[in-house]
Amino acid sequence: MNVTPEVCHPSAWADLRTASKAQLTALQHYFDRRNLEGSLAALIEAARGHKAQGRPPGSPIYLVLHREALLLAEEYTKRRESNLEQLYAEIPGFNMLRELATSTHRPGPVITTILVIIATAVLAFAIGLAGALMHVGYSVIGGTR
Repeated sequence: MNVTPEVCHPSAWADLRTASKAQLTALQHYFDRRNLEGSLAALIEAARGHKAQGRPPGSPIYLVLHREALLLAEEYTKRRESNLEQLYAEIPGFNMLRELATSTHRPGPVITTILVIIATAVLAFAIGLAGALMHVGYSVIGGTR
């Protein structure tokens, strides 16, 4: 049997052995990027699931998911020597995780009202105490009796 290179297709391993360094780097970059995107997709789907269950933004689960995404992205950018902000721009799911991790919760009007009442009482007490101390000081100095 006459086997010629034109007829036989070399195996993938043979291709890898003869590939240049640039080709291997491009292939490794492809697999790294694919691994990153797959991991981020799982994190984003988990965040969407929790959002669908009604968890408010800023919940601890979102903080954990965002931190995991950041760790994956930082590891990728170190290995690829790229910019983290560029990665944020390329993958929109990062921004969703960032928004869900930050709390937009503001104290309610009842809590704000109570805090204003307490602050007013403390301020009135401080003014009264300052007035009493001024009266005692004036009396000690020899003011009118």
